Amino acid sequence: MKIAIFGNNQAAISLAANFKEIDAQVTVFSSSDLQAQEIEVRQCQVTQVSKLNLVQGETVSGRSRICDLFRVTFEMNTAQNLEEQKKDNPSVFENLSQSMIATLQGKIEMAEDFDLVIDLRPSTVLSPIGKSNAYALNERIYSSHENFIPNISDIEIDGDCFIYGWGNSLAKTIIESSKKNIKNVFIFYPKGKTRDDLLDSISKVYLSDLTKIFQGLDKELEENKKTHENALSKWNSYEEYERVKYPKPELKPLSFQEFSDMGVVSIDRLEEHNKFFITYEPYSKFDQSAATDVKTLGAKYIINAQNKLIDEQIYRFLDKSEDGLFKIGEVENYEIEELFESLFNEIKKYFSKN
Repeated sequence: MKIAIFGNNQAAISLAANFKEIDAQVTVFSSSDLQAQEIEVRQCQVTQVSKLNLVQGETVSGRSRICDLFRVTFEMNTAQNLEEQKKDNPSVFENLSQSMIATLQGKIEMAEDFDLVIDLRPSTVLSPIGKSNAYALNERIYSSHENFIPNISDIEIDGDCFIYGWGNSLAKTIIESSKKNIKNVFIFYPKGKTRDDLLDSISKVYLSDLTKIFQGLDKELEENKKTHENALSKWNSYEEYERVKYPKPELKPLSFQEFSDMGVVSIDRLEEHNKFFITYEPYSKFDQSAATDVKTLGAKYIINAQNKLIDEQIYRFLDKSEDGLFKIGEVENYEIEELFESLFNEIKKYFSKN
């Protein structure tokens, strides 16, 4: 089994080492200068991944498209390699013309064929946070603001936070938020997703900490309900002329508030308040009346905690869902063991006799 891994950090090397232990032949393609022992690393720029024989959309009767190899095309700057070759084999270059040497010193594209491709490349591209996975009004305008951020790990937070995201990225952001002194955190889940779905989707690395946070929120809710019930009972015991003197007790909101099936419609900002104002509404259920309950909340920070998108341009000649191509995105070293186990189980399905 021959595997190509694309990645720019040590996690790509660690994953390659795991596959090498099961006798796979692995090559790491990286635009960074990664150092590794016993792992083949190509410092280059991958420009294209295609199938060796199949065109986009073509099928093979009774077989998966994985029966055809992936052709990985990559661009290398040969100048450095040329200098090394000159030192190792000077006699080879004595008979070469200057024009030939000049040609060899430029960039050149090469290609190699693989059974599987695993993409761990980093990206800075994030999906929009607006309703129906589109941009909310003014999102493009404010997304470059210093308080519209992808994570909160490296900054001091001194105000309420609005968080939209999913998977490990959202889990990590919630955990980091819980360690900071934030009065209000508003967590918006994608359409159709709930807390339980989030817990099912994340890595074991985050599961324990996130579960404890949610258990704490449930406990906080129960305590708030008891306090509210006691206050409401006391308020109801007043005579009518006394009630008008005091506002009706309201349930205290949680420090972390969760929102499901709510879509962000627009983002506005008032600099005098140093706040974003996020307008949201529920998704319509077409067997019921249309959603009209539009609300707005204020937050100093907007955190787009979605997983970053991989650059798809190199895959434009492949099917959108291509067997044997795993688009993972950048991961950290501590996630590799779990990732390897998951990938290995998927790969075994392709080579099963059943």
